[in-house]
Amino acid sequence: GDFSTSTISGVPVRIFNPYCRGGAANARCPATGTGSLATGGEFTSAIIPRTHPAANAAGFGLLGAWPTQTIAGPIAGNENNEPNASATGPIVDSADMFTLKAEHKFTDTWSISGLYIYNKTDEPGSTIMRPEEWYIASQDNFFGPLRRRPHVAVINNTNIINDSTVLSLRYGFSTWQDSCDKQPFSAGIGSLGFSPNYVNAVAESDVFPSLQFDDVQDVGGWGGGPDRWYSPYSVNGTLSKLIGSHSLKIGGDLRKLGVRLATESEMGGRFTFDRLFTSNAGVGGHELASVLLGVPASGSVPFNRGNGDWFTTYYGAYIQDDWRVNQRLAVNYGLRLEHEKGLQEVDNRQTVGFDKEAVSPLNSLVPKTGLLAGRTLTGGLIFAGVNGAPTQQGDPAAVKVAPRAGFSFAMNRATVLRGGYGLFFAPWNYSTTQHGQTGFSRTTSLNQSDSTRGVPITSLENPFPNGLQQPIGSSLGLLTATGGRATEPVTSIRP
Repeated sequence: GDFSTSTISGVPVRIFNPYCRGGAANARCPATGTGSLATGGEFTSAIIPRTHPAANAAGFGLLGAWPTQTIAGPIAGNENNEPNASATGPIVDSADMFTLKAEHKFTDTWSISGLYIYNKTDEPGSTIMRPEEWYIASQDNFFGPLRRRPHVAVINNTNIINDSTVLSLRYGFSTWQDSCDKQPFSAGIGSLGFSPNYVNAVAESDVFPSLQFDDVQDVGGWGGGPDRWYSPYSVNGTLSKLIGSHSLKIGGDLRKLGVRLATESEMGGRFTFDRLFTSNAGVGGHELASVLLGVPASGSVPFNRGNGDWFTTYYGAYIQDDWRVNQRLAVNYGLRLEHEKGLQEVDNRQTVGFDKEAVSPLNSLVPKTGLLAGRTLTGGLIFAGVNGAPTQQGDPAAVKVAPRAGFSFAMNRATVLRGGYGLFFAPWNYSTTQHGQTGFSRTTSLNQSDSTRGVPITSLENPFPNGLQQPIGSSLGLLTATGGRATEPVTSIRP
C-alpha cells in the first residue's frame, strides 16, 4: 500500500479514501488519522496501511499474489523509471505432421484413394508472469502453450463407367482441438480474502479473477476451453459425361459443420479498476490503490461456462455444361442450388427468436397506473424446441439459386477474350460465442456507485451479496407459455 514514491506522468501520486465522500465518519472512514475526515480522506504520504478500516482483505490478497521480483526502468511505456515485473515466457514452438496416403486399383475402371493427416502443434502462449510458479502462471490470460490437434481424413472413389462417363465420390472427416492448457489457481480464490458466499457461488473457484486496468497490465481470467471444431462428414459426388462437343457435370454436396466450446470465461469473476475511486474531484488516485481498498468500478461473473455443441448442415446440387462451339469459341453455363440450415444446438440450449406479442410474465406484477394504465407488457425470448418453437436460429431460404456462365473466344492467334458471370453465396458467418444462448448461461453484473463522486456501495470481498442470477433456460418450467412460446421477461435480457 505504499505509493509514496510513485508518480503518474511525473506527478506524485495522492490517494483518497472514497468512504469519506459522505462527509461523516463511518466504519471505513475514521474521524481522525490517515485517510480520515480530518485529512479530507487523503492517506498521509500516499500510504494505505493494511490495518486501516478501509483496507480490503481481498484487495491486499490479490496484489499479494503478484510477483515481487522487479527490474528498474526506463523501458518502453515506463518513462518514469518505476519498477516492473520481469519474466520470460516459455518459447514453445514445435510441430509434428503425419501424413498417410494410399491408393488401390480394384480394376482398370475402379480405384479408391485415401488420405489421413494429423498435425500436432504446441505454440507459444501469452506470458507476462514467471512461469516457474503455479500461482503466477494462473494470472496469465492465455498462459501457453497453445495446443492444436487437427485430424483430417478423406476417401476418394473413382469409377470409369464407360469411355465417356466417370463417377467420382468423396467422403471427408475433420476435427480440430484449439485451446491453451488451463493453469489452475490451486489455492483457490478463497485464499485471497473473498467472502465464502462468493467463493461458494462461483462455478470454478480455481480460476484467478480477471483484473482489468487502464495503466497496468491486465491479469487473470483464464479464457477456458478446450474448443473443438468438427465436421463428421463432408460427402460429395460428381458424374461427368462427354457428349459430342459437350462436357456435362452433375453433382451434389452434403456437409455438417460444428463446434463444441464454452461461451463464458473468467469464471473467477471480472473486475475493472480505475483511478477515480481513490481520487478527489479529479485529483490523485491510482488504480492499484482502488484494488487495495476493494472498490472496483465494475464487475461481472458468469453462472456457468455455457458449454454447448453447435452445428449447421449444408446441402448443394449443381449441373454444368462446357460446350466447345467451334475451334474459336467455348462457353460454359451451369446452375447451383444450395440450402443451409440455421444454427442448431445438440440439446437445444439456445434461443431462436423474440416474440414481441407474447404477454410478459411481469405483466401481472407491474401496477397499471400512470403511463402503464391499460397497457399490457409484452415481449419475451423464444427457446429452441419449446412449445412448437423451431430448433434452429434464423429463417434461411429454402433454396438459394446460383447461376454461372462464361465464355472464351479466340479473336486471333495472339488474342483471347474471356468473360463470365456468377452468383455465389458464402456460408453464414456465425460467431463462436454469441449463439443466442441467453437463458442457458447468464452473467451477473456488479452493482456499484459512480466512481467519480459516489461512496462505494459494493466492496471486493463480497462483490455479489445477492448471489448470482441463475439461467432461465435451465428451468423452463418457470417460464410462461403464451401463444405456443416459452418466454423470458424482456427486462431480464442481458444487453
